[in-house]
Amino acid sequence: MKKLPLFCSLAALAAALAALILVLLPRPAQSADAAEGYRLEKLNQITDMVLERQVVPADYLRYLDEELAQAVEEYNSATTLLILRYTQTATDVVNTLVYEHMESPGDYQQPELYFDWIGRIAHYALYENTLALCSADPVLGYTLAKEVGGSYGMWPGYFHEEGLADEDLRQQGEDYLTQVDTLLDQLDAARAAS
Repeated sequence: MKKLPLFCSLAALAAALAALILVLLPRPAQSADAAEGYRLEKLNQITDMVLERQVVPADYLRYLDEELAQAVEEYNSATTLLILRYTQTATDVVNTLVYEHMESPGDYQQPELYFDWIGRIAHYALYENTLALCSADPVLGYTLAKEVGGSYGMWPGYFHEEGLADEDLRQQGEDYLTQVDTLLDQLDAARAAS
């Protein structure tokens, strides 16, 4: 009769030891799945940033292969450069819209709205449908609707249209839009390979 409790104790001890070993062993399949899920999440976030024409933080590049990371760095450089150039053009547009009949107080005396308009127009110029985006914007839409004169609706052409835009700026914008499309295709392919 004493053998049964001893046997049960040993069986319980063996079961407990087996459970402990299973708990302590690493689970590579789950770790790999979690890492891949996180990488996919970062790919999605990078894609969203590119769609929104935002500069991608350098820390995100660690989740990309070398070729894709290089393409994102090139996109970042092109976005930064183009925003600066579009900001110059947008400043001219806003000065024309706001100060057509009066003198500008100067760059450092401008109201906050002035700089907001410039930023919005420069950002929307990163897209092919600049006029539609500016017209649908709740801040810019009213001003554009009230614009008078023969140039109504022409100013978005200063960014993309042949004959209205500076040729170098227009070509830079076309190259940028092609670069964005290519990068989005590369991000889609990386996501599909996951």
